[in-house]
Amino acid sequence: MEEMSRAFDVWNDMQSGPLPIEGSQFHVRLGTSIGGLPPPILPDIVKYYDSTIAILTNVEPWRAGGYQKYKENAFLEKMTMLNDHLVRAAKQARQAVAEASENELIGVNYYEGGNGRPTCKEYAELTYAPIAIAEAICRQRCDMLRAYHLLTEIDGARVAGDEKAAKAKERLYLDLIREDIGVQERFCELLTGFAEMRPCFTRTSLSDREIADHLSNTKTKIDKLKDFLATH
Repeated sequence: MEEMSRAFDVWNDMQSGPLPIEGSQFHVRLGTSIGGLPPPILPDIVKYYDSTIAILTNVEPWRAGGYQKYKENAFLEKMTMLNDHLVRAAKQARQAVAEASENELIGVNYYEGGNGRPTCKEYAELTYAPIAIAEAICRQRCDMLRAYHLLTEIDGARVAGDEKAAKAKERLYLDLIREDIGVQERFCELLTGFAEMRPCFTRTSLSDREIADHLSNTKTKIDKLKDFLATH
């Protein structure tokens, strides 16, 4: 929990953080609900992200300046720092699951109804699952932002007549796609592990249907990324 606190302390210098509870800013949320999973980082990600910012700005014009900051490298840097903390928090939470007792019940109970107090392992799993999901989604969003910047830089270089710089950025973009395929595959592994934890919802906060849908959508993204690489 201390690592999670450090993760969100990244935004302390902002008047309004980028991860509010309202659903309007779904493009930066770290959960699996509201707006679906991040889209694949194909070239149309630029149009998607620009149109998203434009729509949100039109709906909430008083936040126009803040939304434009989401296109800046400084925002990506903060998202990367957030992800670094989430990686460490997820690792610690996973270790807590491994060390927790399957038989001993937690000592403090605010649960009403159901089967009473969860075991220490069940409680540790409920802590680990949302942190692991947040880390996985955050990494995908960081890759989305990296792709956005690389693609806009490629276009900028071509407009300036600097084909050498454009080609160099294209190579970096293709490398990013290869890395992101690994990110998507690890997310599939996480979801597959969740599907084996019975009952799913009370141990992972995701239903069987949600897990199946996220797996299907992620595998579709992987196929699209691989198809793009095959032609470039």
